[in-house]
Amino acid sequence: MVTFIQQLGFAVIIGFFLVYQWITFEMAVQSISLSTNFYSFVKNFFTIVTQKSLYIEAIKRISEGISRDNSEQDYDNRKETKERLEKTAFSASNRFNIRSLSYRINNKIFFENINYQISGTGIIWIKGPNGIGKSTLLLLLLGELDKNEGEINYGDQKIYRRNAYKCFSYCPQAPVMLNMSSKILIEMFPERKEKILSLLKDFKIENNLLSQPLKDLSGGQRKKIMLSICLSSSNPIYLLDEPESSLDEEAIRILEKYLTELKDKKLIFIISHEKSLEYLAREVIVINEKRQIVKKEEMRN
Repeated sequence: MVTFIQQLGFAVIIGFFLVYQWITFEMAVQSISLSTNFYSFVKNFFTIVTQKSLYIEAIKRISEGISRDNSEQDYDNRKETKERLEKTAFSASNRFNIRSLSYRINNKIFFENINYQISGTGIIWIKGPNGIGKSTLLLLLLGELDKNEGEINYGDQKIYRRNAYKCFSYCPQAPVMLNMSSKILIEMFPERKEKILSLLKDFKIENNLLSQPLKDLSGGQRKKIMLSICLSSSNPIYLLDEPESSLDEEAIRILEKYLTELKDKKLIFIISHEKSLEYLAREVIVINEKRQIVKKEEMRN
């Protein structure tokens, strides 16, 4: 009972951060059940993350948001931003466009003047050597990492950190390690709870597992839960980072079924070293050794 109250209390705190848009939903999901006080919250934050630099940036943004809260002008800016976001509409028929995207940390260049565009729906398969920056690219799209130059557009809307949650649905490579149960996590999505439970049933996740802390489940079970949440979203673009990892053969076939159904309705970017589902792709792109995006058709030339 005490644990449940602690989890509920931090759910309220994280909900507050989300309302004021100091953090994105992906950050919230991975930090909602850490500790019983704010000191432990910050201390434990870095023990569960799989993308440490991302969460350092998250803490920085939260701190900046708190320090700005006393500014009446910033309050007005937040209100204006919220009203603008409420008018934002994303459609699966829009053109997705990455223009002159660059990302550097100190003197290390991850991407320099990246350009890519595509219209409509379908699966885009992303390949490349380990460590080349495939996952980093998805985090840049989400706004979890701040690009140095360039912009990302979907239709006539510019995508940035504060509206990305309306456009993307994201499943990270590493399953989330939380003290909270799947049941509590699913309750955060009341409008699509039934769809999530249906997906979980197809993935053979039994009801008794939903009451267990996510951290106590196997990697495959956690991946199935995160995939179920991601694939239930109504957002027009899905970002799946190594979705086949940790899955058994039966689960991969179930994922294949859903991707087949969704590829005509969504724009789906998939990072994967596996080839079993690559045949579903509308287009295969490769991030080469120069960290440039090259289409498979161009590579054959």
